[in-house]
Order: sequence, then C-alpha cells, then structure tokens
Amino acid sequence: MPLEERKIPDDFSERQRREFLEIANRAKVELNATFSFVAIGLQLYLETHKLAGGAHQDAASALQSPGA
Repeated sequence: MPLEERKIPDDFSERQRREFLEIANRAKVELNATFSFVAIGLQLYLETHKLAGGAHQDAASALQSPGA
C-alpha cells in the first residue's frame, strides 16, 4: 500500500517543516512496525498450526495402530 506523497506547504516556518517531517517519518515507521507485527504473528500462527496438526496426526495414528 503506497503512501500518498504530501508536499510541505510553502508558508510553513522552519520549525513547522521539521515537525511535519518528524510526524511523517514516525507514521512511516509505525506503518512498517504494524506490517512486521502482523507478519510475525502470521508466521507464529502457521507454525503453531503446523505443529499442532502433526501432533494430532501422530495421536490419531497411534490410536488406530493395533499394537501400539
């Protein structure tokens, strides 16, 4: 999701420009952190699901095996 390019208004003072850029940079960092958080959570979910599925299959096959 590309961010919309925003121009700094010409009538901003130097302090306003600096604060504008700080806020814009913080918004970019927070967006990247959110994507990272979601990606790590998804990886954890998939890995847990995969491990739980393997444990479930092992238990099911142990119950079905007659000499186990």
